[in-house]
Amino acid sequence: MAKTVFISNAGGAEPDLFSGGSNRAYNQFYAAVKSWGRYEIVSAPADADLILEIHQPNRGEHTAYEALRLTIFDPNTHVILWAFTEHIEYANRGRIRDQHFDQAMVKLMDDVKKLAGEPAAAGEKK
Repeated sequence: MAKTVFISNAGGAEPDLFSGGSNRAYNQFYAAVKSWGRYEIVSAPADADLILEIHQPNRGEHTAYEALRLTIFDPNTHVILWAFTEHIEYANRGRIRDQHFDQAMVKLMDDVKKLAGEPAAAGEKK
């Protein structure tokens, strides 16, 4: 069972699309993993049991919509173990776009928690 993780920032979308700039996905994901308390976050990949790489691809890069992508690697072999993508629902207004971003981040964290064997969030279908 993994106890330590390194969180890698694989880049973000256009800086003006969401509040918080191009590092918002990394900053928000890092804070969510830290507050969860399941893993110790280490400062070097060599010290980790898993590498969690967060990425917010630009529309058209790999998707036709805004999304959050998490790829989980084995730090020793660099083999991809799991990958998750959560769609960010489109909205014209900035405040609503940010809410949709937050909802996608919650879903991404739910994906990680399910993988770690934690029960589904209240009200969520199993």
